[in-house]
Amino acid sequence: MSSPRSPSRRMARLIARHAARSMPPQRVDWALAIQHEFEHLPHDAPALRWAFGCLLASYTLRMLPMHRKLSASSRWVLTLEMLVCLVPLTWLFGAVVIAVVRGMVPSAAGVLFASAALAGPVGLLAAVRTITLNQGTLGRITMVVLGVLAAWTFAAMTWQCLRNHTPIADWWRDFVLIALLPCLAIAHLSWIAFSREMPAPRSPAAT
Repeated sequence: MSSPRSPSRRMARLIARHAARSMPPQRVDWALAIQHEFEHLPHDAPALRWAFGCLLASYTLRMLPMHRKLSASSRWVLTLEMLVCLVPLTWLFGAVVIAVVRGMVPSAAGVLFASAALAGPVGLLAAVRTITLNQGTLGRITMVVLGVLAAWTFAAMTWQCLRNHTPIADWWRDFVLIALLPCLAIAHLSWIAFSREMPAPRSPAAT
């Protein structure tokens, strides 16, 4: 059994609590279940997986009621979300490109690193389209490309963090900024695009 005060355990507990707080009000029972189940997980790895899974479920439930047409207020909120989630990865992409141009990084390694960070600028462009074109959609090809880029970013960052067997406390912040937040932002953009393609429900008066 892992120590309840280990860094990874503390991080998992914080994520689980945030996931519980982020649940919609009508899902209070789910929030209580998250907290109860988490305390019965004896090891760090299952606890982290459970916490991240709950976070994804919580954010998904929050996104479900989102309107097909973004209001002025929701556009501002979405803009802030996309900036927070995608700017760090976009900055990393730019830094890698500059390093390659200046000869500070070998071309082969630079291409590899840049491809792993490409989800940042591409995601920002998709976000601009989603926010500014209230009636527009990203298109299925764009959503597939974004999904592939996000998966590659997540896999590359996970491998980079785990290959040296360093403690989680040394790399979890970078992992959240570079891998987790961009993936959540792209998942949100894909959900908005998907919800816009869904036919609007017919009112009972129209039947």
